[in-house]
Amino acid sequence: MASARVNQGPLEDLRLALETLNDCMPPEASPDLPEAVRGFMAAIDYKDNVLLRSRYEAMGLAFVDTADRAIEKAADGVQRAREACRKVKSLNGPPDEQFDDLGKTCQAMFERLLQGLAAIKDGWVRVAQVCDHEVPRAVELESLTREVVSLQESTLTGWPWTSLGLPPVDRTMVAESRAAYARGEGEPIQNWIEREANHSTRG
Repeated sequence: MASARVNQGPLEDLRLALETLNDCMPPEASPDLPEAVRGFMAAIDYKDNVLLRSRYEAMGLAFVDTADRAIEKAADGVQRAREACRKVKSLNGPPDEQFDDLGKTCQAMFERLLQGLAAIKDGWVRVAQVCDHEVPRAVELESLTREVVSLQESTLTGWPWTSLGLPPVDRTMVAESRAAYARGEGEPIQNWIEREANHSTRG
């Protein structure tokens, strides 16, 4: 059983927070971060101000590196979203359940990206700044966020959700088509589909 620890003020609170962080390092964390955090916690135990400043500086630099790594990973995610949206925009068709599913998947992707970007800004970038360090790629977070919002709007505006219903039917055109078919004009839709399919296969 862990022994009870006496709260020694802000440093002790910081120590507890860092212990939690050390137990759940994210994949994008700098390889130097675990050691930097452990070193700073040890300096707290020693109550050595010179050592504390040194370890604090090392930990701040590790936070900067971690923030930059997280931003790079987020940028890769936005790039993949950009490519996915380009493919999605090439699709066309009437409202359908498959379009509903695809639209929901796109919406979830945008929400996940925006939440991730906000988490980096409020997490790694902020703790680096608390340690008196600026993150070189922090400004990139703003442009990435704007791009995701733009992709979301351009992709989902006008999306053919089934809840919006089908466009109004041109009853005059339908009546004329039926009359033409009754006169033997035109061709069955199945024949047209088969011909188009064969044409697509050849071309």
